[in-house]
Amino acid sequence: VQKGGGLAINASRDEALDDAERSYLTSLLKQHQGNVSQAAKQAGMSRQGMHKLLQKHGIAAADFRE
Repeated sequence: VQKGGGLAINASRDEALDDAERSYLTSLLKQHQGNVSQAAKQAGMSRQGMHKLLQKHGIAAADFRE
């Protein structure tokens, strides 16, 4: 077992989790036509929490509004 390999595994895991989170957020916003309150409700989180995640991932809810 090589030492230091854990960092690469953790980075890969974090990247995979970020990708999954981003995909979930965009799916919610598409489903709710960019309505953050409704997307947050479905995800079981606060609107403010949803806004923080959207900001973290650089996602603009307005891009999903018709």
